Amino acid sequence: MQVDEAGLWRESKRQGRRLLMVVVVVKARVENLATRFNFIVTTARNIQIVVIVALALVAGVGWLATSYLELPSWLLGLMIGVLGFVVGVIAATIVIRFVGRNQTANGGFVVTDYQMVYTVDPVDHRKHTCARTMKLKATRNNARFFTFNYNWSGHGDVQSRVDSPGHRILGDVGQAEPGRCLVIYVGAHDRGDEVELRVTQELMDTTGHFGHFISKVIKLGMESIKLTIALPRAIDFDPQMVATIVGTNSESSWVRKRVLTPEISRSGYTWTIEKKKPRPVGGQVVLKWGWEGTY
Repeated sequence: MQVDEAGLWRESKRQGRRLLMVVVVVKARVENLATRFNFIVTTARNIQIVVIVALALVAGVGWLATSYLELPSWLLGLMIGVLGFVVGVIAATIVIRFVGRNQTANGGFVVTDYQMVYTVDPVDHRKHTCARTMKLKATRNNARFFTFNYNWSGHGDVQSRVDSPGHRILGDVGQAEPGRCLVIYVGAHDRGDEVELRVTQELMDTTGHFGHFISKVIKLGMESIKLTIALPRAIDFDPQMVATIVGTNSESSWVRKRVLTPEISRSGYTWTIEKKKPRPVGGQVVLKWGWEGTY
């Protein structure tokens, strides 16, 4: 029986790349858990130090006040209350830093600048193109893989490619799921190194599930988010529905809306929103618009 050695070799390479991709994803998740655990330990130690110092200050102020100053009891209580408030603010700041740290990117990089251009095909409105340009900053030495989580409200085929030189996609985890993860090799970088990553995705919304919005979650360390939507003239839409929303992910989120004026060209309409130093961490920058009818 003749053996297809070339086919076996291609299959072994494919399985090897998939195994490497799984190892990278698992490694990134373990590193995230380790980072969070270390930060919890550090936070606990910091809070312990703050409490000890606060108790020492309270005891010292109380001793001075009762021994030398002979302050009235109400003033002494006010001083202790103010001191307790300061201690509470310090402890809250530490907790907020912990929550914010968990909003950073993984794989040893944080995204400092994020740009997305989302385009709808003028002929077949089911075809979309999403081009992202991200500036990454390494948070540790020998960082090589960037695990990029993305979401798409449509349902259908997703083809991803990397346009920046020297970078390549190892795999796309869970293409049939709402949440996806691209594992990208970006070269070896040490702490503080910056690298520009460009990713383009060709999307085919075969079932018409696309939700007529694009968004980006605000992560700690982000200095700029820029979102752009380009719609062809052939699409009927309600321009008053184009707005920017910044809030949080919870149901009780606060929302700011602003109607945007599109740039008009021969090919269609373009809306852009750019946020410098976006806040709050964990919130979202969203472009949403009305879309009349179907595809």
